[in-house]
Amino acid sequence: MSKANYIKRFCFSYTTKEYEKMGFSLNTESFINKGLPISGLESLELYKNEETIFLILDIAYNFNLTDLNISLNKYKNTSPDAKLISDTINLITAVQLRRIFHKTPLKDPFSKKVKNSKRIVMALELVNNENKRNEYIKLHQYDTIWPQILKNMDKIGIKDMEIYLHEYQAYLIMDTSPHFDMEVDGEKWANLPQEKEWQNYVSQFQKVNPKSKALEKWLPMTLINI
Repeated sequence: MSKANYIKRFCFSYTTKEYEKMGFSLNTESFINKGLPISGLESLELYKNEETIFLILDIAYNFNLTDLNISLNKYKNTSPDAKLISDTINLITAVQLRRIFHKTPLKDPFSKKVKNSKRIVMALELVNNENKRNEYIKLHQYDTIWPQILKNMDKIGIKDMEIYLHEYQAYLIMDTSPHFDMEVDGEKWANLPQEKEWQNYVSQFQKVNPKSKALEKWLPMTLINI
């Protein structure tokens, strides 16, 4: 498959307090629509909950962060948006996250371009134990995760899914069919083969009620209008 169907995805996390101190108010849509040739920038999204900010930065497959910064630097003095994007991804306290799961066997650093989809972003805290965290990471490798769990994602309309990790904080990016309904389809999903067994098994690594369904464990994050 052509590499043009893929992008490089970089995810960062900040504490909510850090973000508020920055006072950033990005507007990438107007920024891109102004016609500024910011080579390599595909999209940028910010999500939040009470404690953290989660940034998803997608750039062209043949670019890297250095290339993007070069593009942004051309406009930092004339475009507040360009300066804020650059400052955000270069913030000293920013933490670039590790991807520990991808629904497809594609290797880093590529992610899929998913069209005609709905995006849901959620967060979950793992048990503060290094051995359990390492087990959780191994369990989510493409060749290790239970095959039926991947089949269930296809059946319920999950086009793509990724999990990123910062220490014991996990973030989930889920691209679904446009009509996916969390309450209705989430209930159907929970009753697919091996789902209950899977959730019971992975709960030992998560700070959750072991009897909780997947979509009760993962708490939704809110998209910041940027």
